Amino acid sequence: MDRILQGTAQRSNGALTIVALAQEAGAPRNALAQRHLDLKNDFYAQVKARGQMPDSEIRPAP
Repeated sequence: MDRILQGTAQRSNGALTIVALAQEAGAPRNALAQRHLDLKNDFYAQVKARGQMPDSEIRPAP
């Protein structure tokens, strides 16, 4: 989580998503999305606290 938030991702593309977080952690995505909701929620809270928007919430302009 720290590497993604600091912009120094090593195992993922560094996107502010659960998919990238799971890749960075070397864990299956569903482990974070279903079993470790506390980590998922903490990640998104830290992203928002830094004034950023999770990539999953960014919508392309029409």
